[in-house]
Amino acid sequence: MSVDLGKARRIAVIGCSGAGKSTLAARLAALTGLPPVHLDQEYWQSGWTEPTRDAWLDRITAHVADDRWISDGNYGSSLTERARRADAIVFLDFSTATCLWGVVRRTIRYRRHRRPDMPEGCPERWDWTFLRFVLAFRRRHRPRLLDCLAEAGAWDRTIVCRTRADVRRLLRSVEKRI
Repeated sequence: MSVDLGKARRIAVIGCSGAGKSTLAARLAALTGLPPVHLDQEYWQSGWTEPTRDAWLDRITAHVADDRWISDGNYGSSLTERARRADAIVFLDFSTATCLWGVVRRTIRYRRHRRPDMPEGCPERWDWTFLRFVLAFRRRHRPRLLDCLAEAGAWDRTIVCRTRADVRRLLRSVEKRI
């Protein structure tokens, strides 16, 4: 692995819903001391209300300008800029089945409660629109994500994990280097 997450000051964790982006970001934050920025927590407001585009862009611009962070989430409107600024990107490129199972586990675990990476007033929810998003991710959204990484010239700073075992190996390698 050519990217040393133990030395990175800005890390972006991306991938499909249910892949474990927030969990990985929290674990990396605990290992590295970098502050986690859960983009869902930054984006959503109480009651699952979306911010105005300007408010969101102001928030994400301030985040990207910081010197130290671990962000989790895709949010295509800012992904290219975050990828340009990141010292390292971890792409959880899991199968649809793995992500669906992650969503099911998360939904059961946090049913009617707020996840730690979400703002107050946003209890865990599941609906058909979300399910369709996860089902279509590899076909529809993954290509856009790959385009953003290419546009940012970020492939040399990207670690691709295709399985949960890859993530465990990645975490062990970070533990050894710190």
